[in-house]
Amino acid sequence: MLGTAAAAGAGGSGPQAGGNGQQRSDPAVPEKPVRRRFDAEYKARILREADQLTEPGQVGALLRRKGLYSSHLSVWRKQRDEAAFAGLVRKRRGRKPDPNAELVAKNQRVVRQNAKLMRKLRRTDAILDVKKTLRDPGNRTAATRLHERSMKAVEKLAPAVGTSVACAAVGVPRVTVYRHRQPKAAAAPKPRPAPPRALSGEEFRQVLDGLHSESFADQAPAETYAKLLDQGTYVCSIRTMYRILEANQEVRERRNQLRHPASAGSSTGTTRSIATGALGC
Repeated sequence: MLGTAAAAGAGGSGPQAGGNGQQRSDPAVPEKPVRRRFDAEYKARILREADQLTEPGQVGALLRRKGLYSSHLSVWRKQRDEAAFAGLVRKRRGRKPDPNAELVAKNQRVVRQNAKLMRKLRRTDAILDVKKTLRDPGNRTAATRLHERSMKAVEKLAPAVGTSVACAAVGVPRVTVYRHRQPKAAAAPKPRPAPPRALSGEEFRQVLDGLHSESFADQAPAETYAKLLDQGTYVCSIRTMYRILEANQEVRERRNQLRHPASAGSSTGTTRSIATGALGC
């Protein structure tokens, strides 16, 4: 009995037992916490009181008395400043915005996307039709015929989808198509320019006369070149000597060899005679 009375006296403000033995809550304490709401008038009054306080500690005492935090004052001051600035902003005149404008714009955007997809579908159908024409019904064709068909397919498809898309669909580089459309004219062969250290006509004649002299008439250009270097004279290279002799038709086989004329027989005999003459047999 004493224990029960002591427990009841210690927890006078806590939950009490009902007549049927169940616990009931204290009516002074809410079962679920309720979030406080502050209206604009209350916020303005607290800010006016806080702005009038000048002594240290007075703002803290106000916050403790009202059950507030310093963050409340910061947020409320910011809201007050924004509201005052919004009141100073000049309102825009003219026609009010249409509430259905966003829906209309969305419908227009959907219509444009649909039209774009339809254009892509038509281009895809055209590309597929052109690719079918590139197929070879029989054996594989040569590269030239395939190239011609590819160029015709690109030219047929380009007006509908564009050159870039047509080339990508057919698998032909664009530069190949542009080169096919504007072929380059065959340029005339340019004469080989004379090297800056080339021999003049007089020097050519002097080299030829030296090769015809008694000292070098029966010697090869390589021997002539070596002897001239031994004498401390440089005229030209060995290859230039051969070039000068070839220009005057003086480079040939000097040995007295038998050459068989080409017979009028079979092709095998003719081939054998040409090969024998080339080998000098």
